[in-house]
Amino acid sequence: MKRSTFTILFIAKKHKLLRNGEAPIYLRITINGSAVELALKRSILPNEWNASKGCSNKKNHEANELNHYLNQARHRLFEIQKDLEFEGIEINVENFKNRFL
Repeated sequence: MKRSTFTILFIAKKHKLLRNGEAPIYLRITINGSAVELALKRSILPNEWNASKGCSNKKNHEANELNHYLNQARHRLFEIQKDLEFEGIEINVENFKNRFL
């Protein structure tokens, strides 16, 4: 089976602020140059987001919960990748999206 490139990125959309002033967090999955973005239904204040690490840079309870949620999502995506490879199913963004949702 052909090896594919696989990238996970968490993004806070600072240009799409919610009414409470927080930026919604999206997950971007890129496989072989094709990308899909999924809303995670989580948000954060723009100044608390560390874009290079893709997580909150605060050290409070809410930030720890958010970071834990993002780590679980990342782990789940790697599990999906492993399952798709094991089952011999083509690894593409649609398969990932369907399995993740």
